Amino acid sequence: RTARQAILKRLSSEIGETCNIALPDRDAMIYLERVETKWPLRIQLPVGSRVPFYCTSAGKIYLSSLDDKHLKGYLNAAELTPHATNTMTTPEAVMAEVKRIRENGYSTDNEEFMDGMIAVAVPIRDAFGRLVSSLSFHAPLQRLSLEEAIGHVGLLNEASAKLSALITGPAASGTARYYVVLAIVVVMTLLIKNVIRGRIGRQWMMIRDMDIAAELMGVRP
Repeated sequence: RTARQAILKRLSSEIGETCNIALPDRDAMIYLERVETKWPLRIQLPVGSRVPFYCTSAGKIYLSSLDDKHLKGYLNAAELTPHATNTMTTPEAVMAEVKRIRENGYSTDNEEFMDGMIAVAVPIRDAFGRLVSSLSFHAPLQRLSLEEAIGHVGLLNEASAKLSALITGPAASGTARYYVVLAIVVVMTLLIKNVIRGRIGRQWMMIRDMDIAAELMGVRP
């Protein structure tokens, strides 16, 4: 966490606005880390706050990582309630927005979640290129225009790369390997205990699943 906070603090200092890391959690994004701007006028969204997918920069960058089947499933099930003047309230509008986000590599919130607030977000990815969280900043419109905010995308991407390195670096890789090996040991122990009981078929299925998991984690020889 100390490393994440250091990266966020530097980014907030460079941009001059509040910066956040958020994670997808069921039907919303939840703020994991946050560094506040030094300006007295600020938007109150503390750590632990939940914000919708469809009308926030953090949420829309997450939606852009979904395949079209899952994206359409979400949009058909979600209540696209208006939160502000520019909230998109139809699946078609959100789909078109997601297409633009995929092309641009970043997402925006143009007074869609809260009147008078703009925001920009980029993805934080794991070693396989999958989005694991979002990095964003927001600001009052009276202090920063959306066009000016988009001008900071380069700084966001630089910070995102550093945050991704915390996930994919040697320390993170070592931890992942440890848990995969531990899981394989547990499964092997269960296999030995249950061979006599005639459950070998099911246990070999478990071994196969763990083998696939190990391959996905990148720890197979």
